[in-house]
Parts: sequence; C-alpha cells; structure tokens
Amino acid sequence: MAGQAHPDARGDGREGRGERSRRLKVSVDRKVLASVLSAVSRAAPLRSALPVLSCVLLDAEGSRLRCQCTDLDLSLTQEVAAEVGKPGRACVPAKLLGELVHSLAGDRVELATATTKGGSHSLALRCASHRSSLQGSDPDDWPAVPEGPETPDVTVGAADLHQALAQVVCAAADDDSRPALAGVLFEADGALLHLAAAAGYRLAVRHLALATPAASAWSAIVPKRSVVALARILVDQEQGVGLRLDRTKEGDPTGVVFAVGACTLRTRLIKARFPDYRQVVPTGRETRASFDVAALARAARTTSLYARASSNIMCLDLTPGEPGQMVVSARASDVGETSDTIGCSVEGKPIRIGFDVRYVADALAAIPTAAAFLDLSSPSRPGVFCPAGAEDYVHVVMPMRVEEKPAAKAEEKAKKQETVA
Repeated sequence: MAGQAHPDARGDGREGRGERSRRLKVSVDRKVLASVLSAVSRAAPLRSALPVLSCVLLDAEGSRLRCQCTDLDLSLTQEVAAEVGKPGRACVPAKLLGELVHSLAGDRVELATATTKGGSHSLALRCASHRSSLQGSDPDDWPAVPEGPETPDVTVGAADLHQALAQVVCAAADDDSRPALAGVLFEADGALLHLAAAAGYRLAVRHLALATPAASAWSAIVPKRSVVALARILVDQEQGVGLRLDRTKEGDPTGVVFAVGACTLRTRLIKARFPDYRQVVPTGRETRASFDVAALARAARTTSLYARASSNIMCLDLTPGEPGQMVVSARASDVGETSDTIGCSVEGKPIRIGFDVRYVADALAAIPTAAAFLDLSSPSRPGVFCPAGAEDYVHVVMPMRVEEKPAAKAEEKAKKQETVA
C-alpha cells in the first residue's frame, strides 16, 4: 500500500558497493539527458526523512546511462545512450541537476565523480565552456529497487493506454480517506483491459483491447499519483506498453511494472477492495440527449462562473423533439442567474436535473468524439455521458438537488390558491 517502504529498501539488495560506485565518467547528449531527468524526477519526493531520496541515481555501464528516482512507493527508471569513459554510479540532487542541464546551451554534457578526503561525494559537470560541481550522497545508500521478471503479463498500445488513463484518472479521489478510491482499477480479463475510477459523485470506466491477452484474469488498484506519472511518460509514445505484476510467494500482487521503450515505472499497489463499478452504471434510460460536445462544454464554462457561488450546481432542462433543446443554467442569489440554450436531439421524456458543473466539464473533456449522448432515467438517478458511436467509455455523474422552474412554482402556487378559494 502507498506510504510503506520497500522491505529491502536498505537491506542486502544493494549493489554496486566498492570502488566502482565512486568512479563515473560519461558523456551524454544534453537535450536527451534534460528530457530524461525531467521525466524520472517526478518520482523524487519534495521532502523526505531520507535525504538520498531527493537525488537521482546515475549508473553508467557499457554504452548507456541509467537514471533512476524513487520515493519507495513509486520509482521511475530510464536509460539513455552515452559514451562511458569509466563505469560507475553517482547520486546527486535530482531537481538541481535537471534544472542545471536544462539551462545549458551546449550539445553534450560530461559528468565525472570524485570522492573527497572528507568522504563527501561530488559530481563535476562540463558543457561547452560551462563548469559546475554538485555535492551528492553515497550511491551505496541508494535503496534497492527490485528488477522483477522481464516478460510482461500483458501488452497494450501506448496511445490507447494514454487516452484511457486521461479519461478515467480525473474521477479518482485526491485523498486517501477511502484508499480504494485513491487510485485507478486495472482489470485484465482475456483480451480486454478495464480501467475504472470513482470518487463520491462520479465514476469513469474505459475498456480497451490488449495487444497480448492476459493468460489469467487479475485486478490491481494503482495509486493516482502513479497513474498521472505514467500518463506523462506515454505522451507521443508509439510503441507498446508491457504490464507485469510483482507477486508474493503466495501469488498475491504487491506492485505493478509498466515498461515502455527505455523507461520503466514501478509502483506499489493499493491494498483495498474496489467497489463493484458494474452495479453503479445504470442500464436503462427514460431520456437520451444527443448533443455537440464543444457546445455543451462552452456552456458549462460560462455557467460555472455562476455555479461556483451556489455549490457548483448546474441545471439541465431537456425538452424532447427533433430538434429538441437543452437549457443549461445556474442561479446564485448573491450573483444572479445565467442560461444558455443548446440545440440537440432529445428522445423520451422531458426532464430537469442538476449536476456538479466541474464533473460535467471533466466528463466532456474526456470524450474524444464531436458528438455524445447523455442518458437519464430520473432527476434523482445518475446521468451517463458517453461518446457517440463508441461503447468503450462511460462517465457516470450523480445528480444534485435543484429547485423547480419558477414557472412551475408559480403554477403550483396558483393551484393552491384556487383550492383554498
């Protein structure tokens, strides 16, 4: 579970002890190194009781330089081609080295380590006419990150996984008061990978095809922070992503490894039971609206200016017809009121329902198609947003209580007066 250190974090698993750890001389393309340091440093904690964790481990051997950062729950490792003069390891502040390399103007960066008489560890950096030195930590103090098996359990396209992660991660909780909801469920079943995230008033589910099917069904909850880091790695990637589980001797999953190209992300899993999301997704509907995603997103942005002063409540009034209409509105007693009418196709019964405008905005941003559907059954039941022409993604949003239309109120009041008379 997140927050627990690796059991072998400072144990006998450490490697590279001795003189090799202190001798490193390597030359690397500056732009490539800057990109790699920017990627892996996302795993380095801002503050830690172990100073070494704020560092990046540089390990040069053969014709490559391996860069690694970890906070003991999440680790990021990436290799880069390099000219290795002397194999060895160094451990220096990740943020400082990354910013320094990024700020330079030369084509290549030369790195070399030295251990002073006082026992401190220093890294010398050269780039064109620039010279710098960084004080670091003993690389022998670096926590061991298990390597694990090389063969992935399943593989999936990088572009497909990147899109799927972006569609569901917004629905995961930002706090760990309910651990199962503080991450994204990965569920492999045959040739499909199911992703789900839920928190309070919403649920997002995406199904995608696996390039290499799962030999057996499995599920795991990946922490939200790790999912966000993975999504950033997958930007503009074209190759496949390998997923493999770390397991105990009894076969229980403890972690998951994502391998894409020269980059590897390893994360611990959340040990909790994810709710049965299939029971949450409504199966029937009384009303379906087919609308333009950009038009509703634009109306939601305008409405949010008023809704934020009234518990973020946005009201939707759907009138059936071809064309039908959707009136998007919000009212705040201290601000005023706003409404926007969107032409759309509405099948079924007229309905008035309220949603949190922030959740609707997130749902619309995750829909990749120009047109989408909103399925409703009643003002007190969840609404389901899904892309038109696709059945692999749904975003369920719970309703919020809204006032009746002013005209309806006036009509009801008139009826009561007639009854009294």
